[in-house]
Amino acid sequence: MAAELKEIELEQQALTVADEARAITVRDQASYDLAAQKLLGVRELIKQINDTFDPDIKRWHEGHKSALATKKKVLGDLPAADGILVLLIAKWEMEQRRIREEADRKALEEARKREEEARLALAVEAKKQGATEETVQEIVNTPMPIQVTPTAPSFQRAVGIGASRKPVYRWRVINESVIPREYLSLNEVKINGVVRAMGATAKIAGIEVYEDIPTISVRGRN
Repeated sequence: MAAELKEIELEQQALTVADEARAITVRDQASYDLAAQKLLGVRELIKQINDTFDPDIKRWHEGHKSALATKKKVLGDLPAADGILVLLIAKWEMEQRRIREEADRKALEEARKREEEARLALAVEAKKQGATEETVQEIVNTPMPIQVTPTAPSFQRAVGIGASRKPVYRWRVINESVIPREYLSLNEVKINGVVRAMGATAKIAGIEVYEDIPTISVRGRN
């Protein structure tokens, strides 16, 4: 009960102090001093809240870490085995799909070839029967319906095994020099290093170096 009352008291203080801080406008020495005083009060209240809750949080964190470590120990190599099996199954299914798609492509190609041969045969026969050149060309240029039976799957997916509804595509760099500019990112680590070393004198084309708002250190009240 005492802990709950302490929590409510700290929460109310935090709300009050936060509202007071938002209401301050620094425009002269007096308001500057008031802002500094409020800052010290905010830091002190933050310290009180941390001192109140951090011990419990530490115990919960240690318990959480212990539970995670025990779980990891019990799991052992199961996650690795899971990954190996998933990869094996996925690669085999992908190969079977590739084989089926290649068979479908060849079947369609053969059907188109037969359709073209049939049109040419009809055109030749029409010409023999005395059809005009215009009619013969129309027969040659008018595609006939093509029907291709899709290749049956070469396997039946095991019960309990699912798959993505559509393929997942990834990428790799093969020639960085031709990648469009909009797909490139700045080397922030290198830029930060130059700016830290040279300060305001740093010159990098397309980049402006400016002074950031200084960090204010706060010493506790004596």
